[in-house]
Amino acid sequence: MGGRPSQGGQGYGGGQRQSGNQAQYGETAWEMPRIRTEDIKRAIAEDDPELLVELAKQHGEDLAAAGLTNSQIRAVFGAVRQMEGKWTTRRVGEERDADIRAGRRALLLIKPKLAYQDARQRAQEKRQDAKRPVSILKQVLDPAIDEVGSDPKRFVRFLEYFEALLAYYKDKEITQARGGGSGRAQNRQGGSR
Repeated sequence: MGGRPSQGGQGYGGGQRQSGNQAQYGETAWEMPRIRTEDIKRAIAEDDPELLVELAKQHGEDLAAAGLTNSQIRAVFGAVRQMEGKWTTRRVGEERDADIRAGRRALLLIKPKLAYQDARQRAQEKRQDAKRPVSILKQVLDPAIDEVGSDPKRFVRFLEYFEALLAYYKDKEITQARGGGSGRAQNRQGGSR
C-alpha cells in the first residue's frame, strides 16, 4: 500500500477560512488543520517515501503558517536527533536491546513535553480561533511516535519524516518572509499583522 494521503470527509484539510465580520473587514480566521493520523502511521509503518514526503510537506507548511517558532521545533528535533544513536546502535544482544529500550523511553517522553507546551500555549490564548502551532506539532508527532514502537527501522522513517517536515517548515517560513506573507517571519522583516 502506498501513495497519497487519504481523502474524504475527514481528509486532510487546514488553513484559513473567512466568516462574518472577518470577511467584511478582509481578515482571515485561522482554522486548525485536520490531521489524518492513519496516514502518518502508514508513512512510518510502511516504506513509502512518497507518502512520507507529501505528509511532511503538508504538515511543515501548516506549522509555518500557524507561526511555530524555530526554537519550538528545533528543541523537539534536537531531542530526537540526540537519541538517534540509541536506535542505530551496532551493538548486539542485550546491549542492543538496552539501547533500543533507552531510545524508546526517550522518544515516548517527548509526548508529555509536547503536551505541556501545548497546554501552556492554550492557557495563554484567550481566543478560540487562535493559532496553536504546538498543538499541530503534537498532533503530527504523537501518532508517529506511537507507530515507531521498538522498531529501529520505523525510528529511522520517523526521523526522515521529521527532517523533511523541518525542511518544509523552514522553506515555508522563508517564503512567507520574502513574499510578504503573514506571520511571525514577516514581523521580523518589519511588516505587521
